[in-house]
Amino acid sequence: MRNMNFLKSQSPRERGLIYGAMALLLLLGIWQFAIKPVLKSGDVAERAQSHALRDFAIVRDGAGALGANSAQTGARKPFDRKAIIDIARSASLPISRVQPQSDTVIKVWFDDAPSRSV
Repeated sequence: MRNMNFLKSQSPRERGLIYGAMALLLLLGIWQFAIKPVLKSGDVAERAQSHALRDFAIVRDGAGALGANSAQTGARKPFDRKAIIDIARSASLPISRVQPQSDTVIKVWFDDAPSRSV
């Protein structure tokens, strides 16, 4: 109600300018938040596809090397709880707790130690 009184107190020329500014602001908002994102979505999708194809090529090319390295790991000792404790002792890291989370995950808590040791 106050806005209507404000506009009624203005001259017809000033009301026209205010309505024009409101229309321009509305058009800017429609352009910025509706039309522009739709127009740019094709470029964004193409860029995402090119990144995905590049990443896929990297993984495809590296898969053979990863498979070759995994065959060589049979000769090494397994990385398990004992290995973690031995490594921590050799680095003078005091372990406060070691807890298995799943078949392949071990959670380790350290006592206060310098960050370089970790």
